[in-house]
Amino acid sequence: MSERNDSTSSSPTSLFSEGQGKGTGKKFLIIRFSSIGDIVLTTPVIRCLKEQVQGATVHFLTKETYRTLVKNNPYVDKVQVLGSSWELMMHQ
Repeated sequence: MSERNDSTSSSPTSLFSEGQGKGTGKKFLIIRFSSIGDIVLTTPVIRCLKEQVQGATVHFLTKETYRTLVKNNPYVDKVQVLGSSWELMMHQ
């Protein structure tokens, strides 16, 4: 039987195989509009992205009400706030 070499079998220390994700400057947008608990529970995900994807940029989109929950997170590069109008926000 031959060995399987696919993307589903990753080592426990890295989510990415050689050349995939490393040093590529990947950008991530995390979107959470409600529930304080859901927003807080995204913290480990953000930390893992920054630790395992070299050069990752993480933006977090949320409502103004929840901005304070993520603004001081050292793993979030920028907090985007959804205003009253989606169309206006898209043009900023």
